[in-house]
Amino acid sequence: MNTYPLRIRLSARAETYISMLVDDLIVGNVELYQLPTPLADLYNLGHHQGVASIQPLLDQARWDADRYYAEMCRRRPVPYPDGPSFATLQQRRRDMYELRAEEMQQAKGRA
Repeated sequence: MNTYPLRIRLSARAETYISMLVDDLIVGNVELYQLPTPLADLYNLGHHQGVASIQPLLDQARWDADRYYAEMCRRRPVPYPDGPSFATLQQRRRDMYELRAEEMQQAKGRA
């Protein structure tokens, strides 16, 4: 049975101090380990509840990412009907890289 009031009240001084601690946590002026244990427990409870509330969305996003990656890796490139074949493109690239390598060797020989 819950014996707490509908809205738990703190003194104005306590509210100000806790609010200041929260602000300092956000900007990094204070670390979680520096908080009093009850405040750190409250922070951790909120964090765990927040993560748990979106865990199904995170799981679905990871599953989708894995599925899309597997699908992308499984497919072969679509050939262009009017363009050169994939083998022809590979040979052109090979020739281009060999020509560039020869040019670099010649440039090194001149230097």
